Amino acid sequence: MLNQTNKGFTLLELMIVLTLVSIIMMPVVGIKQGFFYHEKSVENRERLVNIQQSMKTFIQINGYLPCPDTNGDGQQDRISNLRCRDDQGQLPYLDLQVKANDVYGNPILYAVNTNADNTDILEACTSASLFGHSGQVTNTWQKCDTTDKRFCKLTQCQNACDGTCKHNEVVRQQPPYLHTLTPPRGMTSALNGALRVCGHQADTCKNKTPLSKVDANVVPVVIVSFGPNGQSTWQDCDNAYPEEQLNCNGKRYFNQKPLSDHFRHQLTWLSTPEIKTLINSHW
Repeated sequence: MLNQTNKGFTLLELMIVLTLVSIIMMPVVGIKQGFFYHEKSVENRERLVNIQQSMKTFIQINGYLPCPDTNGDGQQDRISNLRCRDDQGQLPYLDLQVKANDVYGNPILYAVNTNADNTDILEACTSASLFGHSGQVTNTWQKCDTTDKRFCKLTQCQNACDGTCKHNEVVRQQPPYLHTLTPPRGMTSALNGALRVCGHQADTCKNKTPLSKVDANVVPVVIVSFGPNGQSTWQDCDNAYPEEQLNCNGKRYFNQKPLSDHFRHQLTWLSTPEIKTLINSHW
């Protein structure tokens, strides 16, 4: 009779097999993880688009932009019901009737014109008036009449009408304070308290960054999701990757880059011309 011996795997053989299996599975796990991050980023982008649309609805109903939420209660915060308490904070999600956080469960940064927390908020000739909530406007708008130059009066708004103005004041005692000619009127190099978003071609983002490398200029609002590392970024901006730190350092300059292992932030914004269109089409 044949002598049969059952041999099992040795420990060394098991280790070799497990190593080979792990090597084979690594690309599969990487692909699966890549799909997961892609799906999350797409869902997060949709949430930002929804926030942008809700903000447009808010503007159409109220005639002004909301201020940042500075205490985390979901509502905008103002001083004496006029000026914004701060020019950066969290998204006022209750005022906008949107979800409080991004898809990663972290608060969303809401940055506004840096002059919205001072008296410029009630001056029709400044872009900060986009956030005017209540109160009497502190300067007058001279309606231009190019047919009669005898009554020309140089005012703070003279550049909006080539210095030819007739004494026909259009004073708004309630929001919206802005006019279609309220600066900024287009893509200019002057920020005047407004915000700037630089694109992936810009090495740095500052006042002198060429406009050819700027994705959005003189915008009143920038909304930022800090991505999957948002919790640590909110706690300490220095924890973010170098290219991301510009978006959380509290300044008026922002970076927009393609999503990568070292840049997970997603941004959106509203431009002044589209806000004026929304307001003046309904008021």
